[in-house]
Amino acid sequence: MGKIQGLSENTNHKFHKDLTDMLRSIPLTYSNNIQVENLLALQGLKDNGKDEIIFKIFYQISELLLKMVLLEIQQLVEINTNYEKKWIASFEKMNHYIEVLIHLFAIVKQKNNKRNYLSFGEALPLFRGGQSVLLRYIEIYCTPLENLIDKKYKRSAKTKMSIQEFYACLYWRRKEINYDKKNESMTAMLFEQKYKEELLQLAEKVKGKTLADQFKQLAHPSKCLKSIVFKFDELFNYKWPIAIFETLDTKQTDQEHTGDLLYKKSFDSKDQIPQFFPWMWQR
Repeated sequence: MGKIQGLSENTNHKFHKDLTDMLRSIPLTYSNNIQVENLLALQGLKDNGKDEIIFKIFYQISELLLKMVLLEIQQLVEINTNYEKKWIASFEKMNHYIEVLIHLFAIVKQKNNKRNYLSFGEALPLFRGGQSVLLRYIEIYCTPLENLIDKKYKRSAKTKMSIQEFYACLYWRRKEINYDKKNESMTAMLFEQKYKEELLQLAEKVKGKTLADQFKQLAHPSKCLKSIVFKFDELFNYKWPIAIFETLDTKQTDQEHTGDLLYKKSFDSKDQIPQFFPWMWQR
């Protein structure tokens, strides 16, 4: 019996070795590694129009850039480092990513693309206004929820409010819900059903550990670091939305149905926008 068991183990070992050798012998091509075919098939088609493909690629690029930002933020939050060079390197990369996002919207502003953007924008859910979950992840990782509540509640909000209470007052939820009629849009309802619990769990997980919390714990942050961190806050929460709003300038179009326009109507001054590091704006 022992000989049979030993033979079986040797056979299994040889099989796994042969399989491993075979897999290693298959060349890892660029297409396989990057999954190019899957990537290029993601756009799909509803009306077989190239403009629709371009529009979807535009937003998919935006989401991928946001994922790159999120990866940098997650690493900083999780390692909880006071090593300033790491902070500077990460924020420099994130600033570059957001600048690319801003340049993307500058392309859309071109006259020959803008009409198509506004047209297809009506067919997709809100992006900056609330329907991109990566935006919500980034915000929650970056700063405590009290910095993300709607301006209407900033004065009355209490520091001892629960995560759920802060969540109910978040600025992007206020833009999505008509509180006078207690009526949620369909896209907001679907978003909440899919992501609400996940976002609440994330907020609980990073409570007291956000980038803003950790930055305050740095002993003597340099002027260079402060400048780079503030630049990220300004790029993400002010200059990028401004680039979106300039693209959707209602003076140049009669269309007012895109999701981003809903966000624009409540964005009148810097004191109404979210600020990840609010003490930096005060200076």
